[in-house]
Amino acid sequence: QIKPSFRAIRYVGDFSNVPLFCSELKKIWQAGRRDEAIKLKEVFVEKYAEKYSAAVECLEEGFKDSIQFYAF
Repeated sequence: QIKPSFRAIRYVGDFSNVPLFCSELKKIWQAGRRDEAIKLKEVFVEKYAEKYSAAVECLEEGFKDSIQFYAF
């Protein structure tokens, strides 16, 4: 399965923001703990929801599935 972060990139549109956008998405899955990842996702959504609503929607759709590895 493709992580939501990679699927979300296609919704960015303004590609000058892609490096920052990707960097912030990457931090979510590099978090040391599940609760940390959830908090980073919430901050990300708050920051980008208005400008990149389709990307944020894509992220939120698959987020719970994509953080299942924290259960192990």
